[in-house]
Amino acid sequence: MGSKLKTLLIFVIAAAVVGLGFWKKDDFNNMISSPASISLDPYLNKPGKYAFVFPRKWKVEDASSEGKFVSRTLVSPLEGGQRLGNVSQITVTIVATPGAGQPFSKQTEFEEWWSKSNQEIKGTGVIKLGNESVAGERAVRLAEVDIVEENINDSFWSVTTWFRRNSLNYYVNMMGNGSLSDIELNALSQMLGRFTFE
Repeated sequence: MGSKLKTLLIFVIAAAVVGLGFWKKDDFNNMISSPASISLDPYLNKPGKYAFVFPRKWKVEDASSEGKFVSRTLVSPLEGGQRLGNVSQITVTIVATPGAGQPFSKQTEFEEWWSKSNQEIKGTGVIKLGNESVAGERAVRLAEVDIVEENINDSFWSVTTWFRRNSLNYYVNMMGNGSLSDIELNALSQMLGRFTFE
């Protein structure tokens, strides 16, 4: 066999092995198996003056009137529609005046999280997954997990990318049940990479 053919064969086998790593038995026909296969639609939020992308054919609701939000958008998969890993909901929320004692709301607290080291997901609690940039703004990615060892499907996770702009707090949150994997985390990165301001 020629060296080009051997290289191609090795590449195909490696791609197949990686692809099998994303396979999940339950709900396989409706599962988006990798972030690269996500079809995205744009969404413009006029009150919040921002735009982002979300998985195609998901339901988008404006929930700005609930609570003290400048803007709040909820995105969730439609019944029987395509799933994105174990994601049950994505929200983009802007808060101007946080309630008393609300965590993740002050610049000093943001700086503390920014300077912390990244942590591994273990057990229960809030951890830092990393620093990133969203539309040119410094952001921290945090996760809250409640792992149920006896039945992983009963576990809950929530990943929030928090950033501040013009004294406002922005929270881009993805939550779900079951295991949290690179499928969900990479999809969130892909969505945040296309987050813009008007």
